[in-house]
Amino acid sequence: MREHLGYFVLGYAVLLLLFSVFVQTKVGDLLDAMNQHKQQFGLTSAVPDWYFVFALSRCRYAPARALYRTTEPPLEVAQAFPNYKQLRYLGCAAWFAHIGLGILILLVFILLRVLPQ
Repeated sequence: MREHLGYFVLGYAVLLLLFSVFVQTKVGDLLDAMNQHKQQFGLTSAVPDWYFVFALSRCRYAPARALYRTTEPPLEVAQAFPNYKQLRYLGCAAWFAHIGLGILILLVFILLRVLPQ
């Protein structure tokens, strides 16, 4: 079982990468709108391009937390994105999946230390 845990983590990471690219293509325009309305979303800095693929992997969670906290967007954003709740759900799912990868890596490390050789 020990030799399969690494493949499990690697498979999860590859699926997370593919899901992150999918989410980025769907939510990219919303992230641009968040850049234009930073104050309403509670952001202090701009959201980088390809946020879900590159910046999220560096644990820059501020835009994802802003999406999570903002259940009702500013009026301009709500008019531009009538499917805001779906986009918010996708963004939060990618964030939680990334946190899940960290937890999985930690659990595998602990299991490898605990399980007998």
